[in-house]
Parts: sequence; C-alpha cells; structure tokens
Amino acid sequence: MKKCIFCNSTQEITKEHIFSKRFRKLNKIKVENLSHVSPKLPYKGFVAKKDINRIKLELKSQRNYSVYSLVNGSVCKKCNKDFLGKIDLDIENTLTILMGDENLNRNISKTEWQQFALWVYKTILTLVHPKTINFKKIIPKEVYEDFYFTRKIPDDIVISVAKLKDFVRFEGPLWEIGQDFILTFSPRSRIANNLQFEERYIINRGNLPISEDVLFLQQQLKGCFHIVLNLNGILVRIAYIPSTEIFKYNFQNKEIIINPIFIGVNEGKLIEYDSIVKFKNSLQLIYTGY
Repeated sequence: MKKCIFCNSTQEITKEHIFSKRFRKLNKIKVENLSHVSPKLPYKGFVAKKDINRIKLELKSQRNYSVYSLVNGSVCKKCNKDFLGKIDLDIENTLTILMGDENLNRNISKTEWQQFALWVYKTILTLVHPKTINFKKIIPKEVYEDFYFTRKIPDDIVISVAKLKDFVRFEGPLWEIGQDFILTFSPRSRIANNLQFEERYIINRGNLPISEDVLFLQQQLKGCFHIVLNLNGILVRIAYIPSTEIFKYNFQNKEIIINPIFIGVNEGKLIEYDSIVKFKNSLQLIYTGY
C-alpha cells in the first residue's frame, strides 16, 4: 500500500508535480524529453535524448521524463495541497525575479531568499526519490518526516545559489545527484601523507585504492549527499555531511548561501559558472583531523 513520503498517510495518494506551475511557465530550457543516463563522467544526470550520443553518455533507462511532467506519485492530497502547494504559492514572485526577464533587477530580500530556500529543499526532496526518478535512495526517510513536522530546513543542510553563464546554450545534465565531495587535507595530515598522491581526493566515487584510511573517511561521510540543479540558469546546491567536527565546508568562490545562515544575500549579484560540474566542484571539504 502506498504511503505519503512526508506524513505516512495512506489516504488519497496523489501525484505531486516536482516543478511548480510558475517555474514551468518561466522555464526557458526547452528540453521536452529527458532520459536517465549512466554517464562515463562522474555524475548522474538527465539530458535531452538527442544529446546522448554527442556527449557520449550511456542510456540507463528507457523511461521518458520531462521538466513539465516529472511527478512524485507518493504524496497524499493534504500534503500536496496544504503543505507543498503553499510553498509553491509563496515563491511565485521570487521565481519571477530570479528566472524572468527582469532577472535580478532588484535585490531579493532575506524573506524572499528564505522562501526560495524552502522551495529548493521541497523540490529536491520530491525529485531525488525513487518514486520520481530511477535513482537509488540517498536521502533518508527521516528527513522527509522531519520536514513535514517542522516545516523548516535543518541547520545542518547547506543551500547556496549561483548562476549559469550561458544557460540558453546549456549542455549536460539538468542536475547532478550524488554522495561525493572533493576532499582536501592539511599538509601535516597523517592520512594525506599515507595516500601519497594528489592533494585533492574525491571520496565515495570509487577512484581511490581501498585502504583503512579511505574506509575511515567513507564511514565518516556515510549518509552525506551533494545535489545541484540548474533551474532555468539559476544554479542551486544542497549539501549535507553528518559530522562537522572533522570536516569543514570550503567554498572556492563567494556564493550566496541561503541556509542555514545568509551570506551575501544583500549584494544581489550571483557568481557565474561555465557549467553545473564546475559549480558542484566549487564546494570542497577540508578534513581537519589527523
């Protein structure tokens, strides 16, 4: 029996559109059919079918997806209308500013950024779920339940915003979903000395030789996730690591952070990136242990 992914109700299970009506109207990335692919490159994403051969990606699923028709089929009617629907309604004006023709002609207020952060969080939770796309479950069930009861984004979730430099000529995935971070070490770190090669390592991606040190790092990062989306040229990131005691976030550029604290929100100018991949890799982790 189907249950709502938020409140666990079995009553009147409906289909929640991942992207709100306002977003679908403003969206200018005209990709009608998306295919789930398993790329040779180190990310999971969705691209237009016509682009698969050109960017040499291997088709993983024959299921057709569309920005306009992506739905999660496990949300009850009450959550769909009263909970998620209200978030969509509250964000309409901010989406118009961010993604419309008047793109950032005025600064977005702190309240508007808070509403946008909530919408991004809701969108990612409904998107990155096995009931929506053919992708493994990386966000625990408890996260959905906590969001339902608190109506808030946890303080250990980091959400930041940037901008794609030329989104009209965009190529590549509309989003990247994974549990991988680029990890850097202090030169005095014992683990870094033991690994004995590059200064930067991508943990959880399988490109490191298995050793006690690597297994230790993977265990410390168990349950993490790192997801980025291209929302009509606006790049958003949501990141979570289970422990901030031995890992610290290291932003390579001055991004606007909208959760848990607000940094740069009054400047109104978004950092630009050439690609969604560069945006994702601009957030690294510093291992502070020994």
